[in-house]
Amino acid sequence: MISEGKLGEFKTLTVENDKVRFKIVPQVGGRIVEYTLKSSGHNQLFSDYEAFTSYKPGETMTRTVMYRAGGHEDTIKETGHWNWPNDFEQEPYTLEVMVDSPELATIRLTAEKGSVKIERVHTLRKGSTTLSHELTVTNVSDKPIEMMLRHRVATQAGGQARRTDKITYPGASGIVCKKFFPDNIWMDFLLADGWVCASDPVARETFLLTSAFENLSNGGIWFDKLNYYNLEFFGKKQMVPAGQSTTLKTQWHIFSDVPLITFATKDLLGFFEGAMGDDHQFTLNTGIIALKEFGKVAINGIFYNGPNIIDDFQQEMETVFLSNRTSSLTKKLFSPVDEIHAKFKINDMAEVSLIVPLIDTSPPEPIVLKPLTNQPFRYCLQDNSDYQLWIESTSGVVLPDEVFNDSKPPRNVIELEVLPNEYEGFQLAIRPKENDIKSIEPIFENLREVTTEATLSANSFSFYRGETILVETENRRMYDPLVPNAAVNASEEQNAMLFIELHCDDMQLPGIYEGKIKLHSVEQDFSPITIRVKVRAYQMPHARSIDTAFWVWKTWNTRKHKNTKVWHQLARYRLSPGWLRAGHLTTSEDAEFIDVKGKAKPGKVISVWNEEAKQWCIEGYHHCQINRISTGYNIWGYADTWDWKHSLVRNTRAAAGWLDENGFLQDSYYQIVDEPLASRFAQLKQVIKLFRQGNPDYTIMCTMPINPDMYGYIDMWHVPWGALEPEVAKQRQQLGEKVWLYNALPKITGIGKLGRLIGWFCWKYNLDGYMHFAVDYPDSHTILNPWQSTGSHWTLFFYPTVKTWDPELPVWQNYAKWDWSIPSIRLMQIRDGFEDYEYMKMLQKWIHLAKRHNKNEQDLELITQAEQLLGIQDHFVGDFISFTENPEDMMVARKRIGDMIDKLRYMLTGKQF
Repeated sequence: MISEGKLGEFKTLTVENDKVRFKIVPQVGGRIVEYTLKSSGHNQLFSDYEAFTSYKPGETMTRTVMYRAGGHEDTIKETGHWNWPNDFEQEPYTLEVMVDSPELATIRLTAEKGSVKIERVHTLRKGSTTLSHELTVTNVSDKPIEMMLRHRVATQAGGQARRTDKITYPGASGIVCKKFFPDNIWMDFLLADGWVCASDPVARETFLLTSAFENLSNGGIWFDKLNYYNLEFFGKKQMVPAGQSTTLKTQWHIFSDVPLITFATKDLLGFFEGAMGDDHQFTLNTGIIALKEFGKVAINGIFYNGPNIIDDFQQEMETVFLSNRTSSLTKKLFSPVDEIHAKFKINDMAEVSLIVPLIDTSPPEPIVLKPLTNQPFRYCLQDNSDYQLWIESTSGVVLPDEVFNDSKPPRNVIELEVLPNEYEGFQLAIRPKENDIKSIEPIFENLREVTTEATLSANSFSFYRGETILVETENRRMYDPLVPNAAVNASEEQNAMLFIELHCDDMQLPGIYEGKIKLHSVEQDFSPITIRVKVRAYQMPHARSIDTAFWVWKTWNTRKHKNTKVWHQLARYRLSPGWLRAGHLTTSEDAEFIDVKGKAKPGKVISVWNEEAKQWCIEGYHHCQINRISTGYNIWGYADTWDWKHSLVRNTRAAAGWLDENGFLQDSYYQIVDEPLASRFAQLKQVIKLFRQGNPDYTIMCTMPINPDMYGYIDMWHVPWGALEPEVAKQRQQLGEKVWLYNALPKITGIGKLGRLIGWFCWKYNLDGYMHFAVDYPDSHTILNPWQSTGSHWTLFFYPTVKTWDPELPVWQNYAKWDWSIPSIRLMQIRDGFEDYEYMKMLQKWIHLAKRHNKNEQDLELITQAEQLLGIQDHFVGDFISFTENPEDMMVARKRIGDMIDKLRYMLTGKQF
């Protein structure tokens, strides 16, 4: 049955049978916004399409509205390419009802733009939950176009995306299960067959996509922070001549009473679930979905608990094409069962062996964080009739217009704890009560140690003027850029902010240092502020215990730009650059090559790095304490020719040999490709084999989730934030591979968020490194001056020195004009987090030393207490979506760790200092 309706000013079309209904909004890109199982009322698509009601046909909707609209759309550019966002999402589609009968409903949608014409046909039959899609794209230009059709659907199996949900797809060694995790996580994978599904064990519904496997290139998953997941099919790439078409056919299916897909053969999907009842009665439920006609299936299996066989079982059931059939078996078992080994006998086919865990349909226990403190760091320093002065931590948020009412009387003392070679900072907020106060700047003096009269130099302090930008997500101005050595102007009823930074010299004597900080202004007298600094007896390491790569895009992208000038600035924040641009650092040399006939021939050219490259590496590795750096980036092209392969091997040998000769190879890595599609894995493996022919010690890095399809080829995984599977990462690390995270999300790196958490995530998951793309990269080519626009403030950590913007020049041309040298509060936070990481590493080292001494019972008790602190992050970091919003948690953690190191040090040396 087909019916028309309205969504605000837009027409809708609903197609339904006795089991399901789906709804389309033709005038908004032909978007499918509903696919509902009638028996439960659950829409299997995520779609916030009610947002359309505030628009009229022809009006341009915002990117946010279209993103939230979810559902299904045609992901294609008007040029014929498959990139997202697409060019058809707001195009009006022409709708034609082809068949409307009690047995069958078929509709067709068409649209044309640029070089392509889209035709999409949907079919729904009586008595079936299967919705068929046939997408045909025609090249209406006069030139051939390379196309890769893409079927992308925003899904929420069971009507709601829950953390118990699982996404399952076929892999080369059996099915692969991924837990839904509401975060920006993507996974591109090779399909062993033409299906992918999402299961909700709470609603006991499974949403399945199928297609003809021979037409597919690969599949994809995108777990989104808005609580849904995209399931995707990519068709095979093909060159479509002018006037010709290409087609991708897919089907959607909903299955009720299917809690989770736990096993699969080529043409069968199914699940085992079991539970122990009274008197040791164990009930096993088995479900099977047949993707083709099979008839009867016999199952012979074994119950296991770990390596122990408990009992065997037999089941038999009649399958029905594209329907779920279940069988129940009850046995008396006196041991728990956690795994099933089963053998399927399907008619005359060979036996299929399966090893499947039992389904746990109970929701995971919520992660309950246990804050280390409820006491805020913020407090009032001075409060009189002229002004209010208060202090905030590095990670706390000072808002220009907020009013701070401290319940306690002013306490005109600032107390800090610091190690030699450590940075520590704080924010000072100044709020005039009657008149503006101009040109306020701090004046520092030498601090004196209270007993030894040692000096903490005034030169250890520096200051910055806090500048604000408009943060659209918060709809308010917030402090982030920090202009060095600049006085602030405080306006009446507004908070001005000074950021004070202390760098403790690495030879500073330990002790308690006291002195004054004076605020100076010709218009206002300020009372001096007492500052007390405790310098601990041990030192913050110069060398970093964890690798980082914070890409500096401007200098990376500017030809012949001396990008080392920013390295020292990054080093100041315990960060490393991600890339050494080698374009003008190489010279060409002739070398003999072996031709296809196996004969040596002269005259081929290889690239050898020069003396300037060596000086750059010395500057980076030694002077800037860089742990690792990428000395090569991206083999996108691939030519299956003898010359190309031999050239790659020889150039790899030359590059790696030069690095080895100069002592840099072990600290270098090669980013083989950026976020590769699974359809390119085969080529990628061939290229990596060629690299290893050149030099097997050249570390191969790839930005991608840990993927079994690439096991054995990647030496260093750079895993998208939130896509980390800790147990899998641990297994790969035990094999000698490195695991990094990259690009923490805006809710951690955005303005006013807690970038300090990055270091704690790295500690919690025992990571080898963290990469961020990039410190100076506007994430859109249309972005305006970062001082004025917030479109990229989770990637930008430095700001241009000037606020002006030439609207006639795109951002890429302005790169050469901007000197990115103004840091941000977020940079300070990230440094704090990596210094927190160093505290944890130091504690670990002191524990190892203490265990080697192992003196007495009292010492052993202290060691036990110290080991418990190695997990202190679990109080405020649960997982990638459960973490603290209180910087005080991390401040208290650092203090406790520091105090414990003091105790261990005293236990081992008998000395306070």
